[in-house]
Amino acid sequence: MAEPQGSFFTYKQDTQRTALIGVCISVVFLFGIIFLYAKTGAVTRDALALRQQLVSSNQVFNQLAALQAQSQKAKVLEQRFNAIFPDNESVLQITSQLDQLARKNKVQQTFSFGAEYAGDAHTPKDIGFNLIAQSSLSDFVRYIQLIEQSPFFLDFGAIEISKTDSGYQANTAGRIYTR
Repeated sequence: MAEPQGSFFTYKQDTQRTALIGVCISVVFLFGIIFLYAKTGAVTRDALALRQQLVSSNQVFNQLAALQAQSQKAKVLEQRFNAIFPDNESVLQITSQLDQLARKNKVQQTFSFGAEYAGDAHTPKDIGFNLIAQSSLSDFVRYIQLIEQSPFFLDFGAIEISKTDSGYQANTAGRIYTR
């Protein structure tokens, strides 16, 4: 009978030992899961931060590309603006172009500059001019039409046309807008 009691105690010890090993393994697994969860959370936060940086960088690159495209458009507009509104030194080129147009259309002209207006926040700078032109009416009309088609912004404030012995004479005063 001694054996049955010894085997019961051995069985109980084995069961306790197995239970203790199971608890230890469970504790190790629990700490492993907690450790992995903590590491996974940190890695996930790092990945989300990198993703946000990537999205921000992508937005910056898209904005840069848009600004470069707008810069090209602005350069084209600046060139147009500079052609329409010449600087003070380029105004003399306008007068030579007006002379060429006049000769091409058989118009005799006398051109003189007037007062210069400095402009303000609401109006551009300008230089006044007086123009006396003599030709036939059809040549003068064609001359004015070509001036209107030119890239310059000229304002003819008043035009007085009178008949002469050799055709017509036009007296006009106006402004050349400058930058």
